[in-house]
Amino acid sequence: MMTRRVHFKKGFTLIELTVAMAVSAIAMSMLVFCIISINSFLQIKQQQLTYLEDVTSFKTTIQTVLENYQTNNFSVVEQANSLPSFSLESESQNYLINFSDNALYNNGQLVKRFENIDTVNFTTKDNLIKCNLEYGENYIYTIILDKRV
Repeated sequence: MMTRRVHFKKGFTLIELTVAMAVSAIAMSMLVFCIISINSFLQIKQQQLTYLEDVTSFKTTIQTVLENYQTNNFSVVEQANSLPSFSLESESQNYLINFSDNALYNNGQLVKRFENIDTVNFTTKDNLIKCNLEYGENYIYTIILDKRV
């Protein structure tokens, strides 16, 4: 009786291994690209969140300053080369609120430092104070505060 031998193929051919490596390399490059894109997106969102926290803190700080002086009289200081500022006039004293070097000052005393706000411009009209907060290259956030009794 004659037995027939069956030969099974052992291992992979060189072409099969090359194709498998090429497919896995393409998949890995797509994965790396997605991870980098997601990381960039998350960094931008984190910066925006941090900035908005600064904006909220800035608004709260200005409102606290206004409440402490309980005055209806305030105006923007219009001087050449002056810092962005506004003045509060009470019965006993005038107060100067200004923003420079990423910090808010009251009569020269540091009130609070803000890391993400580059510039603040104050304007006033009637009982409103308008604060334009600038950060980055093209971003502006406006806060309008109402000081009515």
